[in-house]
Amino acid sequence: MTSKSFVATLSLSLLISVFLILSSNSFLHAQVQRLASVVESKGKVEFLRAKQTDWNAARKGTVLKTGDSVRTAKDASAVLAVEGVGEPSMIKVAGGTTLKLSDLALDEKTGAQNTLLDMAIGDVLVSTKPKSGSQFQVKTPTSIIGARGTAFRVKEYQS
Repeated sequence: MTSKSFVATLSLSLLISVFLILSSNSFLHAQVQRLASVVESKGKVEFLRAKQTDWNAARKGTVLKTGDSVRTAKDASAVLAVEGVGEPSMIKVAGGTTLKLSDLALDEKTGAQNTLLDMAIGDVLVSTKPKSGSQFQVKTPTSIIGARGTAFRVKEYQS
């Protein structure tokens, strides 16, 4: 074997080894997307799929994914259940609310759940009991609110 072919073989082996190490590490920390569903809908409740432009009527049983948005008319309301490890987190969405499900991730290895809701305007009441190491946050134009296992209300009004 010539020195050039030896170096080429060694370089290829090294490249394959690095690829295998990196891919196995990312596999060990695989993030899977959780789902949310509409469990109650009163009045005009709509959802918008990620990267879409048309709002659709949301009814009981509508499944929502990361990147989807929900909005309620002024006199409407909805209850969303976010699946996860243990009890689902419940989100009561009051009338006049627009919110995006920005992150609904689950780390398969650790069981940690990351939930981020972006609320442009409105009122939500959240009940959550996330596993240790998990995050549940509601982001508004003026603040970010996080919880570690409680019920909390977030209101955001236009000025």
